[in-house]
Amino acid sequence: MALQPPKNVSELRTQLGFVNYYRCYVPNMSQMVVELNKLLKKDVPWSWGLAQQEAHDAIKAAFLREGMVLCRIDYSRPLILHTDFSNRGIGAVLGQLDDEGNKYMCACISRSLNKHEAQYSSYKGEMLAAVWAVKMFRHHLIGGPPFKLVTDHQPLTYLMSADGLMGQYARFALVLQEYNFVIEHRPGIRHQNADTLSHNPRASCADNTGARLDEESEHAAKLGPAPREALATVRAAWADNQLASASVHFTALVAPFSEDFCPSPEEAILGWNGWRFEERTPPPEPTNPVKTRERRQLHCAAQEWSGTAGGAG
Repeated sequence: MALQPPKNVSELRTQLGFVNYYRCYVPNMSQMVVELNKLLKKDVPWSWGLAQQEAHDAIKAAFLREGMVLCRIDYSRPLILHTDFSNRGIGAVLGQLDDEGNKYMCACISRSLNKHEAQYSSYKGEMLAAVWAVKMFRHHLIGGPPFKLVTDHQPLTYLMSADGLMGQYARFALVLQEYNFVIEHRPGIRHQNADTLSHNPRASCADNTGARLDEESEHAAKLGPAPREALATVRAAWADNQLASASVHFTALVAPFSEDFCPSPEEAILGWNGWRFEERTPPPEPTNPVKTRERRQLHCAAQEWSGTAGGAG
């Protein structure tokens, strides 16, 4: 367990919050934290000595003992994933409920932030933490029964139901669409397991999940510029997702679709994304005269439908 000794009272309170979250599984926990609780008393100067270090080590050893706080995953029970973001790191705890309704831990993870992520707003940071944690535990979560994603950030509960998400937020939502889960908000005072990990993250900020959006300049230089084909694929996929989202959320009739309705990768590179923008930014005409005629016919059909729908409204 990589939890480092606290350096002040604030960090100690955070760590004790994590310990108390699972204290029901550790016998004699009240005795184990006596030396640590002494430092929380008023007018007691901060002094981390041998007694405190021994208590800290004993608590970590108890948490690492299999079958006490840390247990193997029981795939017959629903999984619960707690995630959290702070200006120091992101953390997550994967757990389940036992027969008495107490929550035990199956795994916990954390990492530090790079210089760009440390500047994220709470909303963007919490989204990063959620996506990163889900991808880290993908092998446990994908294809299984619905799991619960718990966050202490209320706006995140609208992530998968919000319309009109753009840019990086749309990318986060798109990543999560393949998972079967519900989002639950929990106040920070009851979310101390993941909160402690995000405030005391592992020193490494490496991320191999693909959740990271902003690489530091040195690392980005090593990766080099994105290939033109990859950029086209991403933009075309985004357009497909926007079209699918519209077809699901609109209650009114929609214009006739075809394979040519969505922009091709070449059109996506030029920023074209639908008939509505064609007058301002016409798409490139295909060299095939048959395809050219078919596309123009589809465009005329869409315009005719638009005029009919507008008159009906």
